[in-house]
Amino acid sequence: YGTSYTFNAPIGVHDLTYIVKSEYDIFNANASSGAEVTVSVENHDSIITAYLNGNSEVEIEVGDTYSDPDPAVNIQENLMNVNSLATITTEIKIYDTSTVVSEIDTSVPSKYTIEYTIRYKDYENVLKRNVIVKEKEI
Repeated sequence: YGTSYTFNAPIGVHDLTYIVKSEYDIFNANASSGAEVTVSVENHDSIITAYLNGNSEVEIEVGDTYSDPDPAVNIQENLMNVNSLATITTEIKIYDTSTVVSEIDTSVPSKYTIEYTIRYKDYENVLKRNVIVKEKEI
């Protein structure tokens, strides 16, 4: 019913052969022998992207508990989620310093940067989220 067809070739596939036949809906014994075409796909590279799940800046009040979204980041290869195949390491630093801390201290006003280092195949990227601990509003 259409004159075009779109097919997203899987990674690693370089040659695809199609046979196009025509026939009547109610009388398929008259199907044509078909026209054959082979399509060569070259330079079919993966597109890998990563992005934060949630906001890049989060504000919480003193005494609150901070927890990352689950998952904190999303990694995609050709629009397919590959989080389970990627290596993601997390490091918390005091904002605008290289001082690494083990957790976000919410007992006093402060600011932190969480760095997520993503490694997947040849892809490597660092995404950052700022967490601001502010005084309680009265």
